[in-house]
Amino acid sequence: FAAGSFLGLCVYRVPRGISIVRPRSFCPHCKGTLNLRDLLPIVSPMLNKWRCRVCAGEISRKDTAIEIVTVLVFFAVILSSDWDGRMVGKLVFALTLLPLIWIDWEILRIPSSILSLGTVGVLTASVLFDPGRVGSSVAAALIALSLMMCVRAGGTLIFKRPALGTGDVKLSGFV
Repeated sequence: FAAGSFLGLCVYRVPRGISIVRPRSFCPHCKGTLNLRDLLPIVSPMLNKWRCRVCAGEISRKDTAIEIVTVLVFFAVILSSDWDGRMVGKLVFALTLLPLIWIDWEILRIPSSILSLGTVGVLTASVLFDPGRVGSSVAAALIALSLMMCVRAGGTLIFKRPALGTGDVKLSGFV
C-alpha cells in the first residue's frame, strides 16, 4: 500500500515540478499539511469521503485508484514470478511504468526523471541478479531506441511534425 501511496504522490508532484521529498503531504486546495490519520492508503480517503478534513475540498479518487492498481500489479508480478533476483527487476519495471502511464494519460508527457530513475533501478537489479542478460537487454534497448527514432524522423518528414514525442522514444528503450 505504501508503494501505491508514494506513486500517487509522484503522479501529482512530478508534472507540477514539486519535490517528492518536501514539503510533507498536503491538501491540494488549502495546502494544509496532512497528518497520519489522513495518510493511510485506501482507508483514509474513504473514511474522509474523499474530502479534506480541514477545508472540505474534494480529494481526487485517482490517488486511491493508483494505490489499488499498484497493489494488484505488485501481487500479479509476485505471483507470476519465480522467487529469485529477477523478480526485483520486474517489480522495479512495473512500479516505474505505473506513474509513467498515469502521467502520460493525464498530460501527454513522460517525465524523464521517473524514466531515468526506473532505468537505473532495472539496470542495477539486472547487474546484481541476472548479469548474464545485461548485454542483450542493453542491445535490445538501443535497437528499440534506434527504431523509434526512425519512426519519429519518418513521421516528421511525412506529417511535417513529430509523429512521436521524445518521451515515447525513450520509453521504448526502457521497455
